[in-house]
Amino acid sequence: MNKLVVKEFDYVNGNTAIDPKRKVNDPQRDKQYEDLRRSKIDRDRRLKEKHKKNRRAATQVIIAIFVLGIATIWRDVKVYTVQAQLTQINSDINEYSAENEALKAELLKVSSLDSIKSTAESKLGMIVPGKDDILKTSSKENYFAAETKDKHVENKDSWNLLAKIKEFLF
Repeated sequence: MNKLVVKEFDYVNGNTAIDPKRKVNDPQRDKQYEDLRRSKIDRDRRLKEKHKKNRRAATQVIIAIFVLGIATIWRDVKVYTVQAQLTQINSDINEYSAENEALKAELLKVSSLDSIKSTAESKLGMIVPGKDDILKTSSKENYFAAETKDKHVENKDSWNLLAKIKEFLF
């Protein structure tokens, strides 16, 4: 912007000195100048505030992106950890299933009657009893009836006592 040089004395014109004439202060021009100066200051202030607001908004966006990035990475780490645990659990399940199948096969081998008989005879020293070694008893009589009857009577008495208390209270 071109600036006008305002001189109070205008006594040089080219290379000739002329009679100096004092310029009169014009209040209207001073007011215009002051208004221009104030408007420039206001414009500069608004521009600085606008730049400051833009920087603040950009900073907020950067912080939001950073926080979202951290949250995404954290969730990915959690998913990876859970996936690793799931893989470990699945491998443990497969290992236990194989071990279980092996135990079932061994149980089937051991649980056969021939296997039980041979183990009893060889390792435990058992023998097949003869007719003279067998003792037979009759199981038609109920030898334990008296004990169960006594327990039933005791139980019935306790229920009668509870019923009486209940009737008394309610």
